[in-house]
Amino acid sequence: MKNVAVLSVDHTKARFYLLTPAERPKEQWSPILHPLDEIINVHWLEQEKESLTGGNRHSYHAGMCGNANTNHGFDDHLSSHRVEIDKRFSREITNRLRNFLTENHAEKLIIAAESKVLGRLREQMGEEFKAKMSVEEVNTNLCNLKPVPLHEHLAKLELLPPRLAPLNPQQESFARAGQWRRRRDPGEGKEQSELGSQH
Repeated sequence: MKNVAVLSVDHTKARFYLLTPAERPKEQWSPILHPLDEIINVHWLEQEKESLTGGNRHSYHAGMCGNANTNHGFDDHLSSHRVEIDKRFSREITNRLRNFLTENHAEKLIIAAESKVLGRLREQMGEEFKAKMSVEEVNTNLCNLKPVPLHEHLAKLELLPPRLAPLNPQQESFARAGQWRRRRDPGEGKEQSELGSQH
């Protein structure tokens, strides 16, 4: 199986995943989409907070109908500032992604984001990544999905191999609970318990 990297992005965060086979496929679902890294767009969150609390929104102008207060100046400034924040965040993602793909020897990259975010990433990535590996795009914001639902969604699109159920689900539940241990023979310890009952 090729090493497949998945990048899920929206305006506020970027999440990096790597698809790997399970260590114990007989006891675990396989392959597994592991979340390995995350970047938070702090500047976007700060801008959102400022716009919600109001900030200094008022501008003043004189017109045909007299003096009036307007939010146009604030809204234009906010819009252009958000574009710059998006560009900066896309550059940060691209730099982190370059290292992430190299470290994990990825041969395929899947990027999931809405169209505006994808456009910004394309500008920053250029043809560099496509020249080195297969790159697939999903024009949807999937950042609200946890690793398993994300894997299943991408598998339905035939971008990832489907998750295969473990051969022994009971052993998988032991492993998840941290209770994995060697199974005893049915007769193991029987002799000792019988001796104990004789005393």
